[in-house]
Amino acid sequence: MKKTIIVLGVACILLAVGIPLAVIGFTTPESTEEEVTRLTYEIEGGFEHQAYGKSPKLKEQPNPKYFNKIIDSILVSYSYRFLPEEPVSRVTGQAEISAVLSSKGMWETEVTLVPRRPTLGNFSTSFPLNPEEFLELAADIGDEIGVRTSPDIILKATIHTEAETSSGVLKDDFIQTCQVDVGGSILEWHRPLILSRKGYWDSLIYEHRGSFSYSIKLKPNILFGETVMYSDTLEASPMVKLTPSSFYPADSTETIDVTLSCQLDSDQPVTQVRNEVEVNAIFSKPEGEEILFELVPKSQLRGSSSVTFPLDIALLYDIIEATEKETEGTIPDYDLLVQANVHTVGRSEFGVIDEVISPNLKLSLESGGLSWPEENQETKSGSFTETVVIPNTYRNKIITSARGVLGVAVVVLLYAVWSYRQANRLKVPIPEVEAEAIRAKRKHKDIIVDVQSFPPTDGQAVIPLDSLDELVKFADALLKPVLHRAETGRHTYCVVDGVIRYQYLHTESEAEEESSA
Repeated sequence: MKKTIIVLGVACILLAVGIPLAVIGFTTPESTEEEVTRLTYEIEGGFEHQAYGKSPKLKEQPNPKYFNKIIDSILVSYSYRFLPEEPVSRVTGQAEISAVLSSKGMWETEVTLVPRRPTLGNFSTSFPLNPEEFLELAADIGDEIGVRTSPDIILKATIHTEAETSSGVLKDDFIQTCQVDVGGSILEWHRPLILSRKGYWDSLIYEHRGSFSYSIKLKPNILFGETVMYSDTLEASPMVKLTPSSFYPADSTETIDVTLSCQLDSDQPVTQVRNEVEVNAIFSKPEGEEILFELVPKSQLRGSSSVTFPLDIALLYDIIEATEKETEGTIPDYDLLVQANVHTVGRSEFGVIDEVISPNLKLSLESGGLSWPEENQETKSGSFTETVVIPNTYRNKIITSARGVLGVAVVVLLYAVWSYRQANRLKVPIPEVEAEAIRAKRKHKDIIVDVQSFPPTDGQAVIPLDSLDELVKFADALLKPVLHRAETGRHTYCVVDGVIRYQYLHTESEAEEESSA
């Protein structure tokens, strides 16, 4: 009975688990909606830079020297160019070339070589140079003042330019000098012969570019023969790369090449990628005025790409110098904001990528140089998602588990019922004669054989015995089976040995007498 109670308890526990699982499983939706990421991407843009300065080798070049005694004549040429970055309607001006003679700071005089004349912006001219005339003039001045010295001769070109622009008339002066030493036996021509200077006026950037050159005709001589010697035209010295730094001195930095790079990365193929790039710079003066420079006009680039543009540091400091002259004071620093707009478009099977990033650089121009900030990259990420309907595998797992638990619960419950019935059936009282037959069958199961009827008794002698144990002994001795015939209230056991039948009869009345005794 205790075993049956335990089995019933297990069945109840299984039912308590299985029924809620079944309810949960059958009430759970068969499918669910889920956001699935199909593509992720990242757009990155940022600046890199490389600064350049003047090559120190230019300063190491020696000045050309010629022997005065074998010089026959000297012809000097000068050319000037006005180069605006944007077209102007008309350029006019005036030009004059003179020689400034001076003597160690004691006296100075200026001699006109090319008189002032009108020009149309660009012009060239040539004039003879006779050092002997300057030496004679210096000697006459020395005689008058009582001090004779070798003079310094400086050739001076003075250019006044006027240009008509859309916002007014630009007026600017450009002066270029070149020194010639003629004292003693050597004529020395000082470098540089070429000079350029940039200017800025009302959003217009322009450049003055002047160049001296000469040809020296020599007298017949043993060393060179009769020939003409020309000024050597040195190519512009290549700029040298400067080590990347957070500060670039104004006096040694010419330009900085800035590279804007933009890149699109994605975990799925993206085609027809293009970048629309535009870069501007805003130059802010301390009093609040702003000047806009277009560094890179709006342009189309394909794929992951980059664009490089120069920052003219010399021009920026020319603007600062002009501002300081206007205000008659020293302004500590300026700001230059480099702004880029990168519009990236790309196509994928999940949609069109369309993003804009705006990396920027904020530079500070101080009196001593340019402070360069740390170059940070700007990134923008995105993704394409899709809502999909997917089977609810969780529901199927719950239902399968519930069925399994309930199936086991039913099996355990059936076993409990069967076990209970078996236990109750064994408790029904049976007659003693039947109980004795059962005990005998268990005790002598190897020798007792149940039969429906006995063999005929014709001619046989029946010998009754008092107990089944005695009959079993005869059977063992004779090596014969014990035949058992069951009837209501009566059990007959016998062993047949030829014409002799040994028999034991056990009836209900005998069983009751034995039990009462």
